[in-house]
Amino acid sequence: MTLKTVLVADASVQIRRNLQQILQAEGYEVLLAGNGQEALNHCLIHHVDLALVDPALGDIDGRTLLKCLKLNPPTAQIPMIFLASSSSAKEALQSMNWGVLDVLVKPLDTAVVVSRVVQFLNQGISEGQVVSLTAENSEHAYAARVDDREGERLLLRMPTWRPDDGGNFDSGAVGELQFKGKDDAIYRQAIITGRSVQGRQEQLEVTLEGGIHRSSRRQCMRMDVEIPLRYRIGQNFYRVGMVDNLSGGGMRIASAPAGATIGEEIVLELRLPHQSEPLALSGQIVWTRPLDESHVALGVAFGEVPTAAQAMLIRYLLGEVTRNVPCV
Repeated sequence: MTLKTVLVADASVQIRRNLQQILQAEGYEVLLAGNGQEALNHCLIHHVDLALVDPALGDIDGRTLLKCLKLNPPTAQIPMIFLASSSSAKEALQSMNWGVLDVLVKPLDTAVVVSRVVQFLNQGISEGQVVSLTAENSEHAYAARVDDREGERLLLRMPTWRPDDGGNFDSGAVGELQFKGKDDAIYRQAIITGRSVQGRQEQLEVTLEGGIHRSSRRQCMRMDVEIPLRYRIGQNFYRVGMVDNLSGGGMRIASAPAGATIGEEIVLELRLPHQSEPLALSGQIVWTRPLDESHVALGVAFGEVPTAAQAMLIRYLLGEVTRNVPCV
């Protein structure tokens, strides 16, 4: 079995040596770099599965290194974790908008480093999993189920396939899969589409390209709630339900009729306490979890939130929450 390769790029010799020993003991191949140029060279020459990078390397800072890798197709999908000092942690966190998986603050807790490495290198798409599929020449997201996986090749069943969708997945087109990881976070992975397979169920062969990236970071303020909800999925009629978990970026619907698929648009009306008017939002289903044969829990990521609605949501989160749940 081929060992996973982790790059450790840090100006501190001691940090490099410590992480090398720890990660090698866990069974990983480790590459070391003392500056940004060495880190870039490793990424260009070797197959790097994950990079641990000090964002303040000096010659090429972490954000510039990340941009260089993103602009180079062979290295664009290398996942990266920043190892930031306490003074640069705030700025480093902003780099998550560019695709950094996580930010760990020095002094490093080696157990946390190992757990993060294991976490991100063990995410993946498995047979039977439901994923969301997008193509570069289409604005739509398609729900798909993984019927088979052989190496980097996936055979996807496309239950939401429409007659005019075939052109979006021509051989050689680039797309992206989003899927729920083992840690319940949403991840994405680039793909190169292959060919449509005609049959009783429309199927699509795709090839995975490069590493995975966490799609979004959980919001810092998240709380368990019981908020009445009125919602509509796609063009269906409105239903009533209950929100049992809410954050600044999304929510969980406690129970909904089975049949909703990842990627579907959803229109929402939340009845917040002490508010005369419902909070109107829209979003997209990012995960589903079966509860029984006829019901599922739904994870929803909010779309663009209007300014007035955002202010109402923030006031509620700040004023009604009885305890803050820290980011994980």
